[in-house]
Amino acid sequence: MCKLKSRPDPFTGKRKFHNGIDLHARGDKVLAMMEGTVIKVGQDRASGKYVVLRHGEFTVSYCHLSRILVGKGAVVRPRDAVGITGNTGRSTGEHLHITCRRNGKSVNPAKIFNYIKTTREKCLAALAEMS
Repeated sequence: MCKLKSRPDPFTGKRKFHNGIDLHARGDKVLAMMEGTVIKVGQDRASGKYVVLRHGEFTVSYCHLSRILVGKGAVVRPRDAVGITGNTGRSTGEHLHITCRRNGKSVNPAKIFNYIKTTREKCLAALAEMS
């Protein structure tokens, strides 16, 4: 699993903390990972177009979108499309940047990916036992 750490800034070359992960994407739908509520949508110079979802004590931000498909206050379910990947904001190419926070502190998004994977595997095993 990757750790959040500093890396050379692609614009300045200086080391800077990178608070999320970048996923290769080209015009792809961005899907909500878990059930949650859209708490913010917007655009700024750094993140470009973005959507922020609240999942209990976690918030997940999807950044550099070309299009936002949800509005503030919307309730989303897992796999609901919230945006389309893009190259907006401070970005060197099209991709999806994901950041996660738990109670306001940065958390590696891979931890949430692992939680979802483990939960899915447990559910499938429980269903298999029922047959």
